[in-house]
Amino acid sequence: ELFMRELFEPRLLQRLVSGENLNVPRDIAARNRSLPLVEIVEVSPLSPGFAAVSVKLTDVTSQTQFDQQGRPIQSGGADLRLFRDGQLVGYVDGKLIEPGGGSSIRNFKVSLPQSSERRQIRFTAYAFNADGVKSLGAERVWENPSSTGGRKGNLYLISIGVNASENSAYSLRYAANDALLIQKRLGEGLRGLGEYDQVIQIPLISDAPSKSGSPSLSAITRMHATKAMIQAVIDRLAGRASRVLPDFAAAVPGFTQIRPATPDDSIIFTYSGHGYTDNAGTFYLLPSDIGPDRGEKMTSLVSRSISSDDLSRWLRDVDAGEIIMIVDACHSAAAIESGDFKPGPMGSRGLGQLAYDKGMLILAAAQKSEFALEVEQLEHGLLTYALLVDGVIEWKADHNPRDKQILDREWLRYGILRVPQIYDDIRDGRRSLSRSTLNVDVRIRSSAQQPALFDFILGRRSRILLNQSN
Repeated sequence: ELFMRELFEPRLLQRLVSGENLNVPRDIAARNRSLPLVEIVEVSPLSPGFAAVSVKLTDVTSQTQFDQQGRPIQSGGADLRLFRDGQLVGYVDGKLIEPGGGSSIRNFKVSLPQSSERRQIRFTAYAFNADGVKSLGAERVWENPSSTGGRKGNLYLISIGVNASENSAYSLRYAANDALLIQKRLGEGLRGLGEYDQVIQIPLISDAPSKSGSPSLSAITRMHATKAMIQAVIDRLAGRASRVLPDFAAAVPGFTQIRPATPDDSIIFTYSGHGYTDNAGTFYLLPSDIGPDRGEKMTSLVSRSISSDDLSRWLRDVDAGEIIMIVDACHSAAAIESGDFKPGPMGSRGLGQLAYDKGMLILAAAQKSEFALEVEQLEHGLLTYALLVDGVIEWKADHNPRDKQILDREWLRYGILRVPQIYDDIRDGRRSLSRSTLNVDVRIRSSAQQPALFDFILGRRSRILLNQSN
């Protein structure tokens, strides 16, 4: 754990070749190597579908490491994490016990899956010492009395498309098209699959009629892709109270059907719109309500935008069995790769750490330094077109293997393969570009738009997303 925290750097060779200045690691010998003891002391059933889990954290005195006065170093304890079958379900941030502070017991109410007949649940937990070094893990296998196999679970399909913005400089032409196509084609396929009790579709679209836009958008005038509305949808999935006006919420299809997510539920969350990365490496999604154009600097606009840290906080308490996020925006890989994120049990903050802890699948349309393009001829963003038109409508995503069904990871990986091919067509003049790509001339750029898939769970079983018979 010490070597992982101090010396592991993802994509090390690529970063060295590109000339990046890496942080100098701290001296491992100087770190507190005394690890707190973590124990899962009790698991007991609560109300149907829930269990009570008690975790004990105990300070440990080192037998081999001493301070300058010759006293044994003590571990302390902080940032406790509890997992159900490898998925984060409970946490306590910050310092729990001081070095020499004895022990502390924390209790968690954990939702249990009911759709599977598999009875055993594996609970694991760990924490960190006062110097941020991870403890050894605790484990307890428990028989789930709620597992009956009688519930299929719901799927929430949340599609955000931001065409119209309060700041006209950040309006787009085809982001709403992306969200509408996802709702229509993916929604139809998911309902026909028969794997869910309900497929609840929630389009959050901001758009205004435009003579130069697609004819399919001419009758749509909405302003639902606001920061407050996006947060309200996630809040309901997390079991938190919504902060939007009831009349406004009622105008959004599917909003009133949202219930707190359970381990039996799945969520597909897509965003089409502008993305921005600031000088500190923080990534932002730009909703429609970023304020009018008053000549403000970007630093003012991002204060009304949705940062990757915002998404991490909002999604942290969403306890769905599977979460897929697709971000069709410029620089979108920065949503995961921001800051000092390393894919491991680091106890860090941010969307990358949350994706690791919850086993989320996140597909970003472009690398941190790349633009995500809209294509006028296609009337979609490149990634959405590759996934939905080529991948689903033309059924080309059924590629590895060809078996008349599309698995979730197979679909996302197809987007990675297909987008650079479409990009090459654009670069070679076989497709035209929309002006809404922030005046980027792809024909003079040497690097293609390359999506990135973040999938941190080795050995994860892929799920059927679509069946060709549907």
